[in-house]
Amino acid sequence: MDYDFDKLRYDLKEECLGAMFGGGFGLAIVDLTDIESASDEELLKYAKRFGFDLRRYQIR
Repeated sequence: MDYDFDKLRYDLKEECLGAMFGGGFGLAIVDLTDIESASDEELLKYAKRFGFDLRRYQIR
């Protein structure tokens, strides 16, 4: 399956920032640099861990 990893990386970073500024947890524990340097496989793991719907990122 092919995914739009640029969009997934962007959305993970946005979610992390929102969690940090919103005082929540979840992605706030993941450092932005971890997401920026993550491999495609690692991005998928982060997305699954935090409940992202990977169908939104599938390339058809």
